[in-house]
Amino acid sequence: MLPMCSIAAEGIFTDIVHSLHDLCQLHYTAVRPTVGPRRMESQNFCGQASAEGEERPRPRWLFLLAGQLVGVTSAIICHPMTMVKYSSWSTRADCFAIFCRTLRQGGEDSANEQPKILTGVHTLYRGLGSTICREATFGAIFTFLRHFVISSDVTSAAGPSAASTGKTAAAHSSSTSSSTSPGLNQSNPFVQNFLAASFAVILSSPFNYIRNMQLAAPLDKPTPSSSAILKSLWREAFGSAKSTQCRAPNGSAFQRAYTYRPLYRFPPDGERGHSKTLPPSASHTAKIKISQLLSRHPRVHGGFVVADRLRIGWGTLRASFGMSVGALLYEGCMARSR
Repeated sequence: MLPMCSIAAEGIFTDIVHSLHDLCQLHYTAVRPTVGPRRMESQNFCGQASAEGEERPRPRWLFLLAGQLVGVTSAIICHPMTMVKYSSWSTRADCFAIFCRTLRQGGEDSANEQPKILTGVHTLYRGLGSTICREATFGAIFTFLRHFVISSDVTSAAGPSAASTGKTAAAHSSSTSSSTSPGLNQSNPFVQNFLAASFAVILSSPFNYIRNMQLAAPLDKPTPSSSAILKSLWREAFGSAKSTQCRAPNGSAFQRAYTYRPLYRFPPDGERGHSKTLPPSASHTAKIKISQLLSRHPRVHGGFVVADRLRIGWGTLRASFGMSVGALLYEGCMARSR
């Protein structure tokens, strides 16, 4: 449901920004009229010429701005609900009660001698900056890539709300169907949206990690800064494995969720015995070899740790699949409603 709402909001913001862009161009043309024949050619941002009276392709920066507006809007609206969700998911039994008390009375914002108190609804927007950065980065990259970079059809950048009817649409559909097979036409939109969403999820994953750490921090402790979270991740991946806890500024400690956790845990060599009747399984042997390989190559191990903490892998596939299915469902509903 949320991916469909994001795609719908993308179309709405694209139309709004495009209308404002056209109004600015009309005002600029009225203030500084050009001398020439009545049928003039205008040059858009993409470098493509279009005659007056024909619909010009939308500029590329317009989709970047529309995607960022969608991300900022969704972050402001959904962040309070995410804060409540994280507080209810905590392993502490009294965490939700502490959250309600903090929402009513306030809590510490820093570890200074005179800490600043957050009261009322301000507690619901704890960590809002990282959420806005994550959503704006994802929205801009996903919208731009799926319309211009990955898509082979530049005219589709006008979006589902663009007016492509009449002989132009008929000629375009006939040329597309003659150049490619029908099965490829049906799979192309899903593949394009999936690849665009994958790149967007990977590039916005650092902000997602910062957001998760800030929302999971105890409510009676100061919110860890972005630099402290990234430094702790770097020390965990490429620093000494003996450090069992990463310290935030001003001496405050992270939760146990932030402590160093190796990717694979195995007993010592003396305790790693197997039964005489049951040989070691192939998966267990593979895990042992992977653990030995990572111990010999600390940089490779650090890369695996960073990818694991940023949820690059299964999390990327899950989010990309959801956005692709949501985009196809929305476009199908819009096509049937016309």
